[in-house]
Amino acid sequence: MSSKSQLIRTIYLYAVSLITLVMIIVTASSLINLGLKTWVFTKADRPEFYDSYPAAPVVDKNGVVATSTTATDRELMKKDQEERYQIQKQTEAVRSFAMLLVALPIFFFHWHLTKKEKEEKEN
Repeated sequence: MSSKSQLIRTIYLYAVSLITLVMIIVTASSLINLGLKTWVFTKADRPEFYDSYPAAPVVDKNGVVATSTTATDRELMKKDQEERYQIQKQTEAVRSFAMLLVALPIFFFHWHLTKKEKEEKEN
């Protein structure tokens, strides 16, 4: 193999290794953050939006907008927000695990090739 193609191959292997390593670090930190908020620092995981937004208007069967919401309506909205937040957390966890499952094998494969080429050069 010519020295130019060898250089391009080496740059490619190191670049892919670096990119996948960064993906692994970002994903792992996201999972650690999610885990710490869920099981260790549970108060840090409490969303602040429950009472910060004004209540959505309630429309009855006749299309009339109620001027105020009842405690039951507010409780239903809070429950809906909590459920949406749980869905968001689970989606983030699934996305992070999927990224790890893709990035780890690619990283180890390219890093192994890089080490193998380096050993061959030395011999």
